[in-house]
Amino acid sequence: MLRAQSARANPHILLLTSGQPGQAYFEEAFIARHMGISIAQSSDLLVRESRVFLKTIRGLEPVDVIYRRVESSALDPIAVPNANVFGLPGLINAWRQGNVAIVNAPGAGVTDNRALLRYSDRIIGHYRNESPILRAVETFHLSDVDQREYVSEHREDLVLKPMQDHDMLWQICGERPQNSAASLARIVRKHADYFVAQSIPEPAKLPRFKEGEFSARGGYLRVYYILGKEPIVLPGGMVRQKVSGHRTRRLTIATDGLKDVWVPDSVVQDSAPKRPPAQMGERFSISSRVAESLYWAGRYLERAENTARQFHTLERLRWDQMAHAEQRTYWPLLQAVAAATGQSDVTKRKRPPRDTLPLSKSLLLDANEGASVRACISYARNSLERVREVISPECREVLEDITLYLNAEAKRPVSRARLAELCAHMVSELARFNGTAERTMPHDDTWQFYRVGIFFERAVGALAVLKVAMPRVVEAYHEVDEESADLTALLRLLGCLDAYRREFRSRAYVDRICSLMLQAKHVPSSVNFCLRNLDYAIGTLSYSGARALGSDLSDQIHGLLQVLADFPLAQSPMDEVGWLDAGELPPKSAQHSAEFVGEAFAGLAEQVEALHERLEDIFFSHQDVFAREPTLFGLE
Repeated sequence: MLRAQSARANPHILLLTSGQPGQAYFEEAFIARHMGISIAQSSDLLVRESRVFLKTIRGLEPVDVIYRRVESSALDPIAVPNANVFGLPGLINAWRQGNVAIVNAPGAGVTDNRALLRYSDRIIGHYRNESPILRAVETFHLSDVDQREYVSEHREDLVLKPMQDHDMLWQICGERPQNSAASLARIVRKHADYFVAQSIPEPAKLPRFKEGEFSARGGYLRVYYILGKEPIVLPGGMVRQKVSGHRTRRLTIATDGLKDVWVPDSVVQDSAPKRPPAQMGERFSISSRVAESLYWAGRYLERAENTARQFHTLERLRWDQMAHAEQRTYWPLLQAVAAATGQSDVTKRKRPPRDTLPLSKSLLLDANEGASVRACISYARNSLERVREVISPECREVLEDITLYLNAEAKRPVSRARLAELCAHMVSELARFNGTAERTMPHDDTWQFYRVGIFFERAVGALAVLKVAMPRVVEAYHEVDEESADLTALLRLLGCLDAYRREFRSRAYVDRICSLMLQAKHVPSSVNFCLRNLDYAIGTLSYSGARALGSDLSDQIHGLLQVLADFPLAQSPMDEVGWLDAGELPPKSAQHSAEFVGEAFAGLAEQVEALHERLEDIFFSHQDVFAREPTLFGLE
């Protein structure tokens, strides 16, 4: 039906919504996902030369059909200048010129006015020259004195309703009715022009199945159908059961006891489809807003996993049972984790605290702490709620489980054992979310931007820890030590102790840790691994349009990979066995000052973080570039 609104073979269709969370957005996301169309907000669109364009990751793509799910007054601030809402300037002009079709055309909402129901039979007869199949419910205007008197005399047989279900009406009235008949009657007396009264139709007797038996029950049946030359009535429907008492306010889903309608197979007549399935053309690009939301969701979830895993590692060290000398040994690692989570006050301290429990609690459960696990999960959830049409229901279910778990844990007493259990649970649950997403989400552009966020955050997080920890470790590091406890703990903190042992089969050395974390191609925690996966994810996007979207960004990533290969701290001499086999003594490793190490890692972190600005410029910030239009069969 939507495709028929455009003469193009492969029209670009999107659903226009306000984007506000709630029941309506759930329905809109459900519709968009099942129809295979995009959801857009006014800020995602642009009008140029009387054409509507969607801001996408590949530039501007023309829009042919808009399925409107917003108020008419919210469409165009130029056409409705005093609406006090955001809209798309120029949309109405583009629609008038026939350059875009709007389903639920502007002005169609006039029929939502209940005051017109009194004249609906005559309106149908005048415009359609037909008699209505179903007669309208008897309606009385309270603005008319005679009708108002009739209503007051027959209140028990009528129900009061506003003329329209709109917040603006209650703003005009100055208040909303409370759950009492008196409050509604008071508003109606003061603002009678905005209310009607309707008779209560006698409900149909429908069979109700309860406790294994059928019995007759009064209800109001609502059926669904598809209009066209040959209308199609869909099987099933929805019924509103008759309630015993009179309601004091307008009918709402929350108060009316809605039930599904079942149609037995025995009464359904099989017939050939009246309409052949439509051929689907090439898919259109995702909007910049969708890509950015998925990118940030990936970053926040990865940040939450990093924080939970790192604090779980630190809690296993039993800080409260350490001697002061041991605390000073591990203090750089705690400072590194604090720096990675934005705790600048902790990084400036010269002496370790006696107890780290308050810091752990804050960075795990404090919703007001921007870098805490709970806050990161909340930010990720908000990002995904805005694009729930592209998220699988299974993923959303896992995220809801995580959110409910954290909210419940925040209300319980805090102990080290509980925080350690919480960290382990969060690492496991976030792994479950990523596994569910990988299995249930299509690996298209949306999935790739989620992966871009994950790998970028992982690289930035690893460098944030190394930037703070390595200079402090180098100050106290002695290569001849049998075992360096702080280096081993650092490997645990970065989640690559096992990888280090498998790669080098030796105790921890500074240069080998740097080599592993910066240059290893097959270690998931290494910066090299993250950048390569970042390059791959971006490379899977099918670039088109006037911009060479991927080439310069790919060149920048390859340049960073070369910087990692040449990083001075990761240049290890030939293995000692090789020197001994050659009959020579191995040379001493080059020693670098803590200041040099800090500057080297800070410079590297700055170069990697600069990728974020390039991602924003290319994919998330609108550029005035027109993308190539997809064709029905991928042909020119």
